[in-house]
Amino acid sequence: MKHNKVLFVFLGLVVLGYVVLRSWILDITYDEAWTLDGFVGAPVIDIVSYSTPIANNHVINTLLIKLLFSIGGESVFLSRLPNIFSCILYLFYSYRISIHFFNGIFRISLFVLLVTNSFLLEFFGLARGYGLALSFDIVSIYYLLAFNESKKWSPAYSCIIFASISVICSFSVIFHFIGVVIAINYLQFSSTPWKPRFFRLMFGSLGLSAILAGVLYLPLTRLIAADALWYGGKTGIYGDTLFSLVSCSLGD
Repeated sequence: MKHNKVLFVFLGLVVLGYVVLRSWILDITYDEAWTLDGFVGAPVIDIVSYSTPIANNHVINTLLIKLLFSIGGESVFLSRLPNIFSCILYLFYSYRISIHFFNGIFRISLFVLLVTNSFLLEFFGLARGYGLALSFDIVSIYYLLAFNESKKWSPAYSCIIFASISVICSFSVIFHFIGVVIAINYLQFSSTPWKPRFFRLMFGSLGLSAILAGVLYLPLTRLIAADALWYGGKTGIYGDTLFSLVSCSLGD
């Protein structure tokens, strides 16, 4: 077991070193420059309310960069630090999922699959909201698996809360949030159908969903009104999602 942990730690440090090196040596991208020049300098209220309704503003990422710039100067590498730290969170919970819910060779195999996709790792080296969203996604998945194992409410609510944070990091992962809410209620219903315990958890998850909807209402309505949610594929799930993901994961 100790030998296995050394392997996990070694691989995790290699991955983190790769992310840090990319963050240090690669020049700024167009979207990063847009974020730094167009949103980081704006007042906090304008950032969170999307007074300028452009989807390039990833709220939590923008606020964290604003905080770092206010205390440590300004640089591209500094703007990427939130996502570098989110990589540590992603690695840690990938390890926890692998070590806690799987046995034998499946442990290290799963960890390798989770942390060695070069396309995924790119997001942890950019001053964007995607790396943050991915890290909170993996945390929510850990608590979803923990809830499935224990059927205790604490991991269920932790799962929904972290999934909510991931949505605020990047609105496009709203589908992940919807998926975990449905999964939690299904798992609870399958174990205690039509009992008070099921309804309490169902109303609790709906309450958290309503809070998230309230947080997202103004930004999303402004983005929709400005027709700012136009980016994405239009040919179908095969070409736009499945094929493009495989292509990018293999280095295009």
